[in-house]
Parts: sequence; C-alpha cells; structure tokens
Amino acid sequence: MTDAAAIAEDKRLAALAELDALDTPAEASIDRISRIAKTAFGVPLAGVTLIDAHRQWHKSRQGRLGKQGPRRDSFC
Repeated sequence: MTDAAAIAEDKRLAALAELDALDTPAEASIDRISRIAKTAFGVPLAGVTLIDAHRQWHKSRQGRLGKQGPRRDSFC
C-alpha cells in the first residue's frame, strides 16, 4: 500500500468509527436501497456493506448474504 493509500485508509476507518454504524439495527431506508438495487439489476443478492479494518459487515442485505465476513473476502 502506498503512503497516500495508507493515509486514505486511515481517514476512511476514522470516518467509519465516527459514524458508529457497525453492528446497528436494520434501517428501512437502507433496506429500501438494497431492495431497489436487487430488483433493478435482476440479481439474487444485493446489500449495503461497511468494511472496517478486519471485517465486512452487511448493514442491509437482500438474498442469502451472511451478516458479516472477513475483510479479505470483500470485493474492495
């Protein structure tokens, strides 16, 4: 990881921590976004995922997505 990428990652993780959104209850507005995405793209899975330093956590999920997984398995 370059110095610039490491700095950006540190800022992203700090912003995520400030939001305090991990491990929070479902929210209708975010669930609506994932439902719309699933329908619009005609796919079996859709979700809104937050990624911290070690894991990916699905804030919203449509289809057979687990609640969380290791960060190394994320698409990002």
